[in-house]
Amino acid sequence: MNKDFYGSSLGKMQMHFHTTIRNIGLYLSVSLALLGVSRYYRKGSERSRPKQLLFTIMALGFTTNSFLISKYLLSDHKSVLNQYKETEVKNIKKWYIIPYILMCVCLSFMIFTSYLSLNTIRKIIINKTFNDDELIVNDKGFNNKKFNKK
Repeated sequence: MNKDFYGSSLGKMQMHFHTTIRNIGLYLSVSLALLGVSRYYRKGSERSRPKQLLFTIMALGFTTNSFLISKYLLSDHKSVLNQYKETEVKNIKKWYIIPYILMCVCLSFMIFTSYLSLNTIRKIIINKTFNDDELIVNDKGFNNKKFNKK
């Protein structure tokens, strides 16, 4: 790589590429922090489940945003690099593995966060529907108070 690479248009595009990768990492860090906050509300009462759901959905939003940024970065970068000769861009294409890895990480986060959101919604629905004096709802199933008196 020559000394004036970062002053050229390819160099500026490469700096934009690296900045975008850093921003994707930032979005994933915020998403992971929001998942940690939602875990704090996991052990609480039924009233804290909507808070858990809120933070989990926010984490899903940040993860989806980072996935889309990765996808758009790759497509935009490839379309611009098609204008250059293959010899000029061969050293730049090796960096494409990083957005692909980040897209896989984002996808796994999205699946996990979706599972957590759906599980929390299920618990909220069960507690709202079957929350009376005759029936106790727990994670193992339904227990009837009338027959399980100790």
